[in-house]
Amino acid sequence: MKSIGRGGRAGLFALSVIATASSTYASPLAGDQPNLASIPLFAQFASDGPLLHGYKAPVQMTGSLHKFFFSIHFRREGEISYVRPDSLDFSLDAVPQQYSSMLAQLGTPRTWPYLYEFECVKNVGADGTAMYELRGVPKSPSSDVDHLVVRMSDGSGPIDAQWTLKDGWVVHSTIHMESVGNFLVPKEENSDITGHGFNIHSDMTYGNYVLSS
Repeated sequence: MKSIGRGGRAGLFALSVIATASSTYASPLAGDQPNLASIPLFAQFASDGPLLHGYKAPVQMTGSLHKFFFSIHFRREGEISYVRPDSLDFSLDAVPQQYSSMLAQLGTPRTWPYLYEFECVKNVGADGTAMYELRGVPKSPSSDVDHLVVRMSDGSGPIDAQWTLKDGWVVHSTIHMESVGNFLVPKEENSDITGHGFNIHSDMTYGNYVLSS
């Protein structure tokens, strides 16, 4: 994937308003340092990966862009396409594909192990629930992402992700998953992007999935 020029990144986020948002977690205490295979979500992806060749689903994105006293509301329709193991493509109406390709750079939980090298920390809460914090750096030196921090639990709760980009943008995402045909896939992403005086919020929902095996 070609790197997007730094001069175009502000336009990338402002025009495509491709975003993601954060939920609040306490920072984990020092504890075990598991590998990805020991984290239930990624263990499931590894076990069902050979059974899922790919999927497609329509997506709808709504939200708003704010800068100073100006506010713009938007709505976009499009499609997401995934092919095992790490091919991810977004197409959104009125958004050039080169801008949509940033979503592929950010990735989705199923492609993260292929895009990032992770260090993991496990923290067990008072109720016995295991919480994981993962810090990832891109495997590709041409990536526009500086690093990614992911927080998740053993349960079925939302996944919290924060990307810091090399040019100053910060992307926060709360990702809700659902089971379709026994495979976990994204259901909804509530998102915020900040940087360069912009505040962008978006809510992206995924429609009916078509799975291929």
